[in-house]
Amino acid sequence: LVALNFQTPDTPLIINDGRFRENKRCGYILKPQGVLPEKVDMLPTTVEDDENDVLFADRNHDEEENDTLDTVMESMEGVVCGDESSSSALLQKNKRDLTSTNTRRGSGGVKVAERMKSFRQHMTNRVNPLQLRIRVLAGSCLPKPEGQKMGETIDPYVSVTLHDVKEAGGGGGKMSYVSSTFETKVVDNNGYCPIWKGGDFKKFQVLNPQVAMLQFALKEKDVGSFDDRVAEAAIPCNRLRVGYRSVQLFDLNNTRTGPFGFASLLVEIEIDAAPSAT
Repeated sequence: LVALNFQTPDTPLIINDGRFRENKRCGYILKPQGVLPEKVDMLPTTVEDDENDVLFADRNHDEEENDTLDTVMESMEGVVCGDESSSSALLQKNKRDLTSTNTRRGSGGVKVAERMKSFRQHMTNRVNPLQLRIRVLAGSCLPKPEGQKMGETIDPYVSVTLHDVKEAGGGGGKMSYVSSTFETKVVDNNGYCPIWKGGDFKKFQVLNPQVAMLQFALKEKDVGSFDDRVAEAAIPCNRLRVGYRSVQLFDLNNTRTGPFGFASLLVEIEIDAAPSAT
């Protein structure tokens, strides 16, 4: 059970928004595999061959029936015209035609298991500990605090925080919260397109990628007072993708409207397996 104060846009609420944005903000996400019973498999891990293919939804089953019917009718025309001489040849042709039809018709005719395999190839779902290296390169269209239209040009910098958990001492399966943070340098008087030159990669050791969250916090440097929070974003670590990535920033109410509509950061991400303990 988790209690959140929705009246205060603090860090826990930002992390919660980022977690549930993972599934297009539909309100539900799958429970991490690590907290499920060992014998539970929510999604297929392999694609069986030929007749052993499994369909996981009725609507996809209907699509397969339509594809099969089409290929059978085409083969029946060949038998009537004398192109096929036996039922065995007809079945073989049906199997070949069904495969080619699925390929030709695209995603509408591909089995669910095959679509899930393609999804896994293009989307991350990391489970094992990893080493994350990240650097912030630039920003674009960064607004003033609270989206103000008037006032001085901001002096932005970015704080990057990893929120993670690790197994607490004493066993029993209990977990404890851990975090680590680094900050970029301040760019003076540039909210339109600040560039953080000479930034080195910062390393994070991610112990539990299925629950860890990476938080980007855009702030303005103030002299003699607390730095203003401008915009933020939180991303699940098991959904991070390597390379040059654009991070969309949200206001403190989790929206991208008005001055925040185009606010973003350009970052570079590298991910490796965590070094083994010696």
